Amino acid sequence: MTTPTEDDTPPARPTARPARELEAPDLDAPHLAAQNPAAAPRRGSKAWLIPLLTLLLGLAVGAGIGLGWGRWWQPQPTVIASAPLQATADWPTASGNVTVEVTPQGERYVIAQISTPPPRDGYRQIWLVSEDGQGYYPLGAMVGDERRFPLPPGVDLSAYPTVEVSYQLVNGRPGPSGDTMLRGTLG
Repeated sequence: MTTPTEDDTPPARPTARPARELEAPDLDAPHLAAQNPAAAPRRGSKAWLIPLLTLLLGLAVGAGIGLGWGRWWQPQPTVIASAPLQATADWPTASGNVTVEVTPQGERYVIAQISTPPPRDGYRQIWLVSEDGQGYYPLGAMVGDERRFPLPPGVDLSAYPTVEVSYQLVNGRPGPSGDTMLRGTLG
């Protein structure tokens, strides 16, 4: 029997790792970041996002309150005339009403709210009509079911007391078509 020598003995297993191997890798090291881009440190943190969103929300709420308060204390327009609009025989399902308002600055508006069948080949025109039914003052085309028309200072509502909604063809003729949908007298 021979005596074992150093060369014949299997190496002993290490029982503990050196402290250097147990440390976390230095992710800031440029050579490691280049090898694994996911391990690179984040350039920007999102910690600023919550305070920014809070600030924006606060500004939005403040602006909403400020605008609401600003409208609340301002004088509202005064209604100086109104009229329910009656359907004509050719347009029995049409309905609507008209009001005339004056703002604190003295501007007058005719507000028309109407419900009519949709015009197929034309549009709906709003007119002020003289007492004798011969004079027509065009306010404008009705777009949608409600519209505000500015009323120029020279238009005397006592000379044009009737409001008429007519169906107009797109034919280049600017005058009333004679196809009246709704009519009412301001009072």
